[in-house]
Amino acid sequence: MIGHLNSGQTEAALEVYDTLDIVVVTATASLQTLTEKGYQRFFRVNASDQVQAEVVARYLVETLGASNVAVLHNDEDYGIDLAAETARQLEALGADVVMQRQIPIGPPDLVGEVDSDAPIYYPNEVQAIGESGADAIFYAGYEIECPYLRYDLQQVGLDDLPFLASDGCFLAATIDESLGAAEGMYVTAFAPSPQTVSDAGWIGRYQAVEYRNPDTYSTGGYVAMQVLAEGARQAEGFAGRAVADAIRGLDFETLVGTVQYQDNGDLVSPTMYIYIVQNGEFVQTFP
Repeated sequence: MIGHLNSGQTEAALEVYDTLDIVVVTATASLQTLTEKGYQRFFRVNASDQVQAEVVARYLVETLGASNVAVLHNDEDYGIDLAAETARQLEALGADVVMQRQIPIGPPDLVGEVDSDAPIYYPNEVQAIGESGADAIFYAGYEIECPYLRYDLQQVGLDDLPFLASDGCFLAATIDESLGAAEGMYVTAFAPSPQTVSDAGWIGRYQAVEYRNPDTYSTGGYVAMQVLAEGARQAEGFAGRAVADAIRGLDFETLVGTVQYQDNGDLVSPTMYIYIVQNGEFVQTFP
């Protein structure tokens, strides 16, 4: 099994997969607890949220110069846990977390008081940010809320504050639905841009199958299949337990570098990436 896309679906499905002889390799599910439950046939090719929190905190403090950070999150385990861990990491680096707040989850036309002439989708939240003295903002959640929160910040004049969103916002919808406000915001991701790690031959072969340009989710999905295929090759078959044992002992080169696994299914050396929105596109800025 290659998947699932989000941590919530993965967490629910693993309860079923664990009763079957199925290997699961995810490219994006990052909830820290997924690899703390003792699953023997679950692996990720992406970093966990603990790693993401460390990278986010360091980028905010050391690269963007933040010292007073507003941390917001959605109402799911992914957002709640990532926000809490990021806050801990920020404080460990000497920054102040001047506010932590959940924003309403769901389509923005169902939350807040919306003035049709000048809509503010999250009025209470942006007012709290303005009053907090924050010099940077981190949002842990999905593209469902992120573009509207970013738009609100622009409407009230807070879009000059560095705004970094988590990997769940790394979708075109974050840009497309922000009504032009996404420019300059930062978003984390679990994979590098395909153009930075592949060549024209790889991209051409991808386009021949998918009929579109690869994006960073394409990179992660491809590496997940590389891991599964190499595990099957070394196991000389497709029996789940044998393939899992082989994957756990891997040390081989993929599109994004060397892959080695800890016993729990996490990578030995995971990497997080950060993009900035420039001219309506995600552009890799770190590392």
